[in-house]
Order: sequence, then structure tokens, then C-alpha cells
Amino acid sequence: MLPSYISQYFPGTKKRYGVHGNSFICAVEFGKKIKAKSLLAGGQSGDPGSTHFFDQGLMYSKRTI
Repeated sequence: MLPSYISQYFPGTKKRYGVHGNSFICAVEFGKKIKAKSLLAGGQSGDPGSTHFFDQGLMYSKRTI
């Protein structure tokens, strides 16, 4: 997954701040067999009416994969 991310400056600031984009946690274990798990910040769907819109939110907030 390649994250999309948009940042911008705000008046009176010197740093850029993230304003839009996706976010996820990913853990990769390297060895004889590579194992990986990922978790989206909200859910599997971008549709607010979907039951999958926020289905991973609790796991993300607890940092569990």
C-alpha cells in the first residue's frame, strides 16, 4: 500500500502540517518466511454509510494488529 498524504503551511507557522491522507500501521517480520500484517486507521471502506467505514478504528487506537 502506498499512502497518499497532503500537507500544507498555515499562516504564522514554519512547519508543514498533514491535512489529508490515509494512515495505517504495518508490522513486518523478516526471516525465512516474511510475515506482515496491516491495519487501516478507520476501516476498509471510504463510504461513511458502509459498516466497514470504521471497522478497524478500535484496533488502530489500541495499536493491535
